[in-house]
Amino acid sequence: MSTAAATLGAHAPEHEIKLVTPALRAPVVAAWLRSRCLPDPRYAHGRVCSIYFDNRSMESLRAKVNSDFLKRKIRVRSYLDADSGQPLEPAFAEIKHKVGGRRFKTRQRLDGAAPLLSMRHPEAGALRRLLRPLRDAGHLVGPDLQPFLRISFERWRFVEPISGARVSLDRDIRAESVNSSLLPQRHPAPLAHAVIEIKGPHENLPRRVAGLTELDCRRESFSKYARCYQKLTRQSSF
Repeated sequence: MSTAAATLGAHAPEHEIKLVTPALRAPVVAAWLRSRCLPDPRYAHGRVCSIYFDNRSMESLRAKVNSDFLKRKIRVRSYLDADSGQPLEPAFAEIKHKVGGRRFKTRQRLDGAAPLLSMRHPEAGALRRLLRPLRDAGHLVGPDLQPFLRISFERWRFVEPISGARVSLDRDIRAESVNSSLLPQRHPAPLAHAVIEIKGPHENLPRRVAGLTELDCRRESFSKYARCYQKLTRQSSF
């Protein structure tokens, strides 16, 4: 399978606001967002599958759990039809940096549906090769990185019409598979929370969605990667 990629470059820095709500509240929040936002013009609803890479010291994970000011995640991500599970577009190899509340993301387009591969040991090498386009583009991606955890979730996407901010609601967040040489092979229930993400140029919530805080949605830091790891291992810290 080819890993030829088209360079998409780094996205402009932007702020990312996250709010958390009980997963059972997701349909209510989705209906509220539909009344105030426009549906995403391309993919208003789908499923997202991400494979996170880390080294054996779990540096990326530790940075999230410890709330470091500087954080970096490396992953391969694909976007799937919510009903059939078929890819909606090519997959991407991504590096996501966070500096305080600002995020910077670089992604490289991949050929094929490689992220649908399992996390079984014989396929770990194939998964690592998916990061080659990032290295070829000059990004520092260490040779010690391993596919660590595959996470999927259902996502609704919106656009806040005044600010143009992108709004997403993620539910049914679950660890689908793990690298069994690094983590115990368990299949826990989905996380108990849904997450709303607002991405755009402003530090505060856009006016039309500010009322989310009155819908049992609280603003807080939330990492799907860290939360799924903690649920798998039943620990809250290192």
